[in-house]
Amino acid sequence: MKVDIQTEPPIPGAPEDMVGNVYQVRGGRGAQLGHMHIIVSAYEYDTHISRQSGFVTLTVNRDGQIVGANSYGQHYFMDKCPIARCEGIEDVQLAVRSL
Repeated sequence: MKVDIQTEPPIPGAPEDMVGNVYQVRGGRGAQLGHMHIIVSAYEYDTHISRQSGFVTLTVNRDGQIVGANSYGQHYFMDKCPIARCEGIEDVQLAVRSL
């Protein structure tokens, strides 16, 4: 699987519609290589101690190859400006079958 990287103006989003936003990786080797985070899902759940909310991201390189996956607290992206939008990510549906 590869991600087709196109350039268009970024679309800022509120927490509930940030799935599909693309952000530059900040710091480390990923930043030096131009990697990007694509938000692929938002989550929220309650633990017996607190409420957890955040985003799951795929990390892609400049060629669109997936090079990592991460989970971040919602606050991590709140003060960052997206650099692009990944259209269609909301429609991806995977099937897991037992072996």
